[in-house]
Amino acid sequence: MRVLIQVDVPNWAIDQLALIKANYSPHHTFKVYYIHPRDAGELENQKKFEEAVKEFKPDVIHFEYFRSCSQLLEALPSLKEYKVILTHHNQRDKALYHRDWNKLGVDCLVTHTDKAARLLTERGQKNVRVIKHGIDLEEFYYSDSEPEAFTVGYVGRIVPWKGLKEIAEACCELKIPVKFMGRPEKTDYFNEISEKARENINFDYKECEDKKRREFYENISCYVGFSKDGYEEGTLGYFEAMASGVPVITTPNGSADDFGKGDENCLMVDFEDRHQLKNAIKEMRDDKDLRRKLRKNGWATVKNYPAERMAYEYSKLYYEIGSDFPLVSVIIPATIDRFDCVYKILDSLKENNYSNFEVVLCWDEAIMTIKNEKQYNFPLKQIVTWKEGYNLAMARNMGAIEAEGDILVFCDSRLQPDKDSLLMFQQAIEHAGEITMGGSKKVWFFGDKGSAKRSFVENFSAVKRKHFVEFGMMNERVFKYGGMSQEIRSRWAKQGGVLTYLPEVKAKEIASSKLTNERRKDIISMKFLLFKLYENSRH
Repeated sequence: MRVLIQVDVPNWAIDQLALIKANYSPHHTFKVYYIHPRDAGELENQKKFEEAVKEFKPDVIHFEYFRSCSQLLEALPSLKEYKVILTHHNQRDKALYHRDWNKLGVDCLVTHTDKAARLLTERGQKNVRVIKHGIDLEEFYYSDSEPEAFTVGYVGRIVPWKGLKEIAEACCELKIPVKFMGRPEKTDYFNEISEKARENINFDYKECEDKKRREFYENISCYVGFSKDGYEEGTLGYFEAMASGVPVITTPNGSADDFGKGDENCLMVDFEDRHQLKNAIKEMRDDKDLRRKLRKNGWATVKNYPAERMAYEYSKLYYEIGSDFPLVSVIIPATIDRFDCVYKILDSLKENNYSNFEVVLCWDEAIMTIKNEKQYNFPLKQIVTWKEGYNLAMARNMGAIEAEGDILVFCDSRLQPDKDSLLMFQQAIEHAGEITMGGSKKVWFFGDKGSAKRSFVENFSAVKRKHFVEFGMMNERVFKYGGMSQEIRSRWAKQGGVLTYLPEVKAKEIASSKLTNERRKDIISMKFLLFKLYENSRH
């Protein structure tokens, strides 16, 4: 997929979230285009954006700011030719209800919180998705340590609705220092803070560089967020603090409303309640056991939301929105002696008649990878599966885990699929209940790999990913030649599945597989293993 992401300005939180999508999904091709909403209304900037779109030819245009989105879609009718996603980063009426987004031409609306999704749906907007924030859990790693002096941390811009004034004045009264990380804005608002409270704020991390963000959390004792209702979809600081082992005080805004549990993983204070805020800061300062509990429970909350997860969910959305057909994932396990065969298979897949598919190459050695992935007109993922010897079942399982498609096609590296094969497998999966006797929809289809073999062979086959995972995937104890098809047949049937041969789905053998004496020994070993597993079945 080719994805053009529109961001307002570089290096801010929205840009960080956009770059996560690109950095963790190299199988897609991304272009990040910066245009501020103040500039999106100018004719010259609109023409430049339109030219960038025409040159890049995206499958999906992903707007990350609502005003830029509305201005560009209204000014440029040509954008209606593309699939469009809009992510909302705040909950204010002026953002969520700025336009009827579906009528404007937005195919999918994304929010980070359940509340924003509910508000959009209640107003009649369709195809609304929730994708939670994700952060780099390697950069923001857990620590039990605390600075010598109790210090409050504030993260974000200096704007009235984020509540720096209230935080600074409460800390000043309590004689607790405040560290600031972010960008100063709204000078008039900042000057409303008492001079004494302003002098209590440490601005060493103003305009903080990425490499110093972790250092900031090492030097604060707790993170305090006091945003007003309806402004936040985050904040990222909330996640970063929890990941870093920094206890949190927050209002129930944005993500805190979804994840926060008062007195369990944070201290929750009511919106605009200054007295409650001051008491919470004092309680946090005075109670070391409370900080320890919130620190551990905070990390337990955020551990499930790494940056990779957010990028993965967006990747699946790009596939879904960018095509009218379900995604098919072609899994190809490959060894060092089949490198040339892999090139032949990939070249033939460029001519395949099915438009929405990805390839997951599972190499048994790290050095063996395709160097120029962008030469192909489909997403290509490459993973290394080698682990104390090559295990074909494990390689296929790892490929299935990396696969994002609803349909898996297993194709060994000695088989070159016909140009119609993916389309035929997809259609068979879609109409499985009509094809099979008894109307079963849990079907594992297999094709003709040149020998018209009508008994099941998993190395040229298709199955729903959901059914494959529920089945338990392939048995990695069948780690030698022979026995894998038989094991799948037995287990699949015991779970109510059906195996169906599709003679019209064809692949050409481009490398031979010889039955050597070593392989005969492997077959004997695997047959005995299967006998021990399924004593009453014939293998």
